[in-house]
Amino acid sequence: MAASCGVDEPSGIGNGGSDSAEATSDAARDAGTADTGADAETTSDGSQDAETDAGADGGTKDVGADGGTTDIGADVICAAGEACNALLDDGGLCPGECIAQRHGLWCRGTVFNGLCHRLPPDTRTNPDATFGDLELRPGWVPARVLPGDEIDVLLSATNTSTKSQSFTFSHKHPDTWELVSSSFDGLNSLDLDAGQKIELRARMRAVKPDVFSGGVIITFFIGENAYDMKTTIVFPPDGNVACGGFHFPASWCANPADCFSGPFYNNSICCDAVFYPGAFCCADAGCQGGPCIDGKCVDAVPQMNQANTVMRGNHRMLVVASDITPHDTSDVCQNRYAELRGQFGLEGFEEYVRSVLSARTRKAEIGFDWYVIAGIEAEDFIKNGQYDFLNFSSQLEDFVAGRGCIGGFDEFDKVIMASPKVDIGGMGGVANALGRIAAVTLYDNLIAHEVAHTWGATDLYIEMGSQFQYQLDLMGNNLGGFGPPEDGVMRGEMGLADIDGNGVIDVFEFAVYPEALEIAKLEAYLTYKDTLEIHAAVGAIENGRHMKVIIPSFSADLPDYGVTKEFFYTNTVVLDATEIDLAAVRAAGSLNVHLTAKHKFTDRDFFRQALNLDEARTIPVSEMQR
Repeated sequence: MAASCGVDEPSGIGNGGSDSAEATSDAARDAGTADTGADAETTSDGSQDAETDAGADGGTKDVGADGGTTDIGADVICAAGEACNALLDDGGLCPGECIAQRHGLWCRGTVFNGLCHRLPPDTRTNPDATFGDLELRPGWVPARVLPGDEIDVLLSATNTSTKSQSFTFSHKHPDTWELVSSSFDGLNSLDLDAGQKIELRARMRAVKPDVFSGGVIITFFIGENAYDMKTTIVFPPDGNVACGGFHFPASWCANPADCFSGPFYNNSICCDAVFYPGAFCCADAGCQGGPCIDGKCVDAVPQMNQANTVMRGNHRMLVVASDITPHDTSDVCQNRYAELRGQFGLEGFEEYVRSVLSARTRKAEIGFDWYVIAGIEAEDFIKNGQYDFLNFSSQLEDFVAGRGCIGGFDEFDKVIMASPKVDIGGMGGVANALGRIAAVTLYDNLIAHEVAHTWGATDLYIEMGSQFQYQLDLMGNNLGGFGPPEDGVMRGEMGLADIDGNGVIDVFEFAVYPEALEIAKLEAYLTYKDTLEIHAAVGAIENGRHMKVIIPSFSADLPDYGVTKEFFYTNTVVLDATEIDLAAVRAAGSLNVHLTAKHKFTDRDFFRQALNLDEARTIPVSEMQR
């Protein structure tokens, strides 16, 4: 049965919020000079809200683009190591730009002590220091030691003034070092005559490696000042991986009794004499099924299976902020985008998104239409005292729909629910399925991080790589504290690279304004595990071409057996002998499958559209070999 297309009525977002994707298809074009967003729509309260905003062009921020493009005046075949920012024509030529692709893992910062530091490390070895009239001169210590080594520490303190002075004194050392003996045991002040010098001496024993954590031996507190004596305790060779003159464990955690309570990594790799905790690969050869992108093997786009759109095309965005602005429920449905877009970081979010797209694809084919609801409190809609993500989302949706603001959350590509009262396990934000996001506050880079999940990006901050090679990346949890976030790894996971190696940047292989759905794949296998596997995928047709599409869920009905299976963020379902007569399937040699799917998307004019797939096929059943 052919796919059908239905149009949903607009929910009255109205103000647009940014250029449409079509209006911004030329990267970084004419920022802020024209309102080219959606046409005015009638809001749910009957008013007209026609304000649009061109947004930021985003083409100026450096996100670490791989390099140049092939400057072409006519369609060409892209060179090896390049990919086209458009679908190839029937002759395999690129009608757009050929953009250099870089795979693998390299240090984008400074190598120190065998590790890649994205922020400049402090490589000084115990410099002299002057605090007012107090001059400090440290003695020599080795640059690196091993656990069990003992070293002597010396710090000379001189009163350079012409009068006697007294300074409070104390000291402490981390658990990576043991104080064996000292000349300052019991000392709590330094009483120095004019020009007098005192030597503070200690014998210290290295207890455990601190190469990951900074290398402080002992800290002296003198008056209002502190001075750290430093060296680095490195890992011994035995049982560890040799890398660039250093040794590191293949996996490690700071607290072996509970690894998740502190820094840890389960995976690591040594590339070009640099050790990368939390990374998997140095080059494509280290991966199966996909290339190596910044140390991670990316085998699918989107990589995160909770993505519901690609980073391209028009997006309708709902923001509901509770307990953030003053309480006022007199006009809950009022769109407060114009008032709050700066405070909530919506403009900065758009600028960042366009900067990434422009750097990676030389296009910024994305648009946003915002509906911002504020002035409510969680107690206005939470009636059962449960503030967890699912209950918060469900009751908030009922509340705003019940007030007539929207028909439901599915009228939007992304729904951002912000409240300091939402229970998301102590996190700043959480992305869930179907583009639903909860956050305790709102600002540009937090929104970017969570929305990136819904475009396919995975977190980089779980393991220790976020303290080293991924420290400046958005998904490494750089939310602006270390400057503009970079796009390490996520560039591949969200489709801004050529993961499948077919010469096209992946995001351009997905339909954003499809005309119909189709069955892209439908296969059945009897396995050696006594199960039946059905592999299925739904595709789309756009401008007469077969395209990929993200459909979070669809169903397969097996009418001969009275069984229906749901594909939810997967392309494979498995049935065992309790669900289906495997002997009957084997004897038949074929399977009748009725596939149904629904796809909602935002069109070129920011209206919601719905496509349906309803098709029955008879497919052969193959035997899957071990």
